[in-house]
Amino acid sequence: MYCRRQASMKEIRSISPIFTFLVLIALSLIFGLIAIPSGRAIQLTAWASLFTLPVLLPIQNKATRKWIFPILFLGFSILFIDFGIRGFLYHMYEASPTSAFVIESLLNTNQNESFEFFQANSIEILCWIAISFTFIALITLILLYWVKAKSISFSHPKTTYALFIFFICFIVASWVIKPWRAHLPPMEWVNVASKIESLRADWNSITEEIAQEGNAAEQHITKLHHEAETIVLVIGESINRDNMSLYGYARDTTPRLKAESKKPGFFYAKEAWSTRSSTVEAFHSMFSFALDQHDKVNHGNVFAFFQKAGWYIEWISNQDDLAIKSEYASWAKNDLFLNRAGGRTSNSMDEKVLVPLKEALNNPAPKKLIIVHLIGIHPNYSLRSPSDYSVHWSDEDTVSTQLKEKDRSLRTQIARNDYDRAMLYQDKILTETLELTQKASENQSVLWLFLSDHGNETGNCLDRTGHSPVTLSGYKIPFMLWASPKFTKQEDLQHLPQEFRADWLSEMLFDAAGIHWKNSNPTRSILESNYQYQEPEIISSLKKRPCS
Repeated sequence: MYCRRQASMKEIRSISPIFTFLVLIALSLIFGLIAIPSGRAIQLTAWASLFTLPVLLPIQNKATRKWIFPILFLGFSILFIDFGIRGFLYHMYEASPTSAFVIESLLNTNQNESFEFFQANSIEILCWIAISFTFIALITLILLYWVKAKSISFSHPKTTYALFIFFICFIVASWVIKPWRAHLPPMEWVNVASKIESLRADWNSITEEIAQEGNAAEQHITKLHHEAETIVLVIGESINRDNMSLYGYARDTTPRLKAESKKPGFFYAKEAWSTRSSTVEAFHSMFSFALDQHDKVNHGNVFAFFQKAGWYIEWISNQDDLAIKSEYASWAKNDLFLNRAGGRTSNSMDEKVLVPLKEALNNPAPKKLIIVHLIGIHPNYSLRSPSDYSVHWSDEDTVSTQLKEKDRSLRTQIARNDYDRAMLYQDKILTETLELTQKASENQSVLWLFLSDHGNETGNCLDRTGHSPVTLSGYKIPFMLWASPKFTKQEDLQHLPQEFRADWLSEMLFDAAGIHWKNSNPTRSILESNYQYQEPEIISSLKKRPCS
């Protein structure tokens, strides 16, 4: 009897390719859902699909299956080891492998620190190693079962072909869509290596760059006046003013800001523009400026000027960006980066910034510049508001009707609903940052500012959503401010011009802070009576383009 059992184990008569395929995919998805957020887990199943497709083929020759087995084993091993590492980082630190937190840790850790790290986290590390190897063992058993089968049953050819075609499309999409491709196992770790090298190069040059920017600031500051004592600059992400009821949008997406706009000291520009449609470039345009119109090489850094003028700079961010951190946040006396899982699938809520902002406002420093960088409505829109945020837009309201009249796809309509829901959440966060600032403004000259780095296309001009360098929606931003009664220019706020451009923000900040410098241009500060607005060339050219 024992011998007969042995024989049956060695020679499995028949195996269903569909069943085997679905079990392999299911195991991959289960591990992914255990390790990381569901959106990323589903995306990475595309990698598992690549090494599962051969199982669907009616390969009757055992020798061929034995030859394919090592390739499939290697593919799944790479994925499950990858899941183990991602799972450890996510559950321990809410971090992704390419986050600034991880990149800096890898670059800034020596051998002794690495040993201490493994000692301190040995239980968690061993746990994720065990989980990874358990799933590798399960996959290996299933693949061996497939290899040893005497024959491959091909009883449902239509279902098999349908699965094969669907997953081929799924795999192709995962490599064609850039944000998706970037997180597949080989690309993710190539990206990690690239970011480490890039950061190493930045760190090697950062000391010299900081010294140059500091020297430039010292040489160009001419005098300081007593203006604002505290400036809170809140920077949004991917926020299009066309989707704000404050600006006349049909859906009531910003009821709190709308109420604030009726109170003394509040101002918002009816027409505000970014001159760049992506975050890093937008930051360069806002916080980097020419020191001399004849010098095209050397540029000033807004935060270097503030620091040299004696301001205490605090940086609070719910974004994860190495470029911004090294070029601008490095000037902060205190910086706090709250988001350790950058990218479109990060679900870090902006309410995280409120407690650090309250603490920063209570700092006794006589002059404070507080930067609050939100994740805003950075795509994916559905992740930019809490999961229990139960607002729903009617399929029959004005916005839905307009989208249908423009023949927008269901995908665009769903994205617009998600975007507007996230806008309502942003209304809450922005108003709370304003209220915290107002509470801390007694007997102080305080200025609160909000603008977005750039806009987003939300189906207004094209049948798609997201970053857009080719439509006005990519550059439409909100700009608003509130000034305490002691702010010297408060009485002029109601008479400010209605046009603003973000690349002139530096002149306005210097004006508000009372920082005067060589070659400054006060006609670019919206706070000045001689402000002379000029429409950005990119905006003028895009206004001539028709929308589809």
